Amino acid sequence: MGLVTPLKAHTLAFWLNRKLNIQLKRVEDHEVYAARGVKLAAVLFKHTLEHGYLALLQNRGFLHGGKRGYVLPELKQMDYFFLFEDESAGFDPVQYGERIRSCPGVQLVFKPDIRKLKSKDNLITY
Repeated sequence: MGLVTPLKAHTLAFWLNRKLNIQLKRVEDHEVYAARGVKLAAVLFKHTLEHGYLALLQNRGFLHGGKRGYVLPELKQMDYFFLFEDESAGFDPVQYGERIRSCPGVQLVFKPDIRKLKSKDNLITY
């Protein structure tokens, strides 16, 4: 899911933890290779499930030299991605989307068509 919000990553993680009853925790930055092989580091929070994970990934990150870049440059309007991988039958993305919308400061929650993105591999968090 894509999220649009002016909130800082730690504040958004706090609200997601409260609304979704989870424990997103800051982990090592998610690193991807941007254009011309330059490494991009983006903030990543994760919550481990019995059969998967939930993750909050910031779209904007830092390139080598302190410049800013995007995990998915095609979706610059998105501030964060709420990623989920769960092989159990107990996960309902629609219900999670509704709860995320109820977080203070979250302006928009939507599901982008990942299949159409050139840089979709940048969302792989393992």
